[in-house]
Amino acid sequence: VLVACITDNKNRTLNKVREIFTKNGGNMGSENAVAHKFNHVGQLTFSGVEADQSDKLVDAAISLGVEEVDNPDDNVWEFTCTPKDLNAVESGLKEAGFEADSASLRMIPYVKVEVAEDKTEALTKFLETMMDNEDVEDIYHD
Repeated sequence: VLVACITDNKNRTLNKVREIFTKNGGNMGSENAVAHKFNHVGQLTFSGVEADQSDKLVDAAISLGVEEVDNPDDNVWEFTCTPKDLNAVESGLKEAGFEADSASLRMIPYVKVEVAEDKTEALTKFLETMMDNEDVEDIYHD
């Protein structure tokens, strides 16, 4: 689990995040201890793309330098690029007539681990508790 925080009081945030880990059966490593297990990328999502526009969208995205193209659902496209290219890809696709539903920097795990069925509820509770912390901006997990 990688927790991204924005705070005006580092000590308060560290103590609260450590407390959440501890109360939920985990422990907190040092800063950036698990960052090497994640790939920092730019990610854009487009939905409602009509079938006759899909090729145009994909061709434009590839010409702008996206590294991965995914079509997880009908009329939904996801593109992955380098973090430094995110704004240029988003702007270029907007100029081509495609407005992104979301465009953000993400940390994608290199390896995904399946959670045992009996641990799912505890993990969900942990993630919800962590996200309820006002200083937690995002949580990345495998």
